[in-house]
Amino acid sequence: MQTYMKISTLSQLTIATECLQRQLEQWDISAEKKMDIRLCVMEAVQNGLLYGSAEGQPPEVHLSWQCNCDGFSFFVEDNGSGVPERQRSGRTARHDGRGCRYPRRGSSTGGTWGRR
Repeated sequence: MQTYMKISTLSQLTIATECLQRQLEQWDISAEKKMDIRLCVMEAVQNGLLYGSAEGQPPEVHLSWQCNCDGFSFFVEDNGSGVPERQRSGRTARHDGRGCRYPRRGSSTGGTWGRR
């Protein structure tokens, strides 16, 4: 199942988090892993809302996630200018599958968890 949401306020983040929590409850993983996923998604969206809007523009964050037999993945994109090149260089996903990608334009992040 794949879910898409457009979020522009912190109150909408609460709604998105509740929706995510309901879907995670149907997924057979530990409570700790559910909390990790929820925290990571919330932090990424909140960061986009607070810091990821173009100057003079209201924040606009697009969130999508997918739970399937392979695992859970999510993607967050905002209307900001992106991470400067000097801060992107040398950053890669960690060995456990958690990590961020740093595009040249716009700001986005994502993560993946397996069913382990």
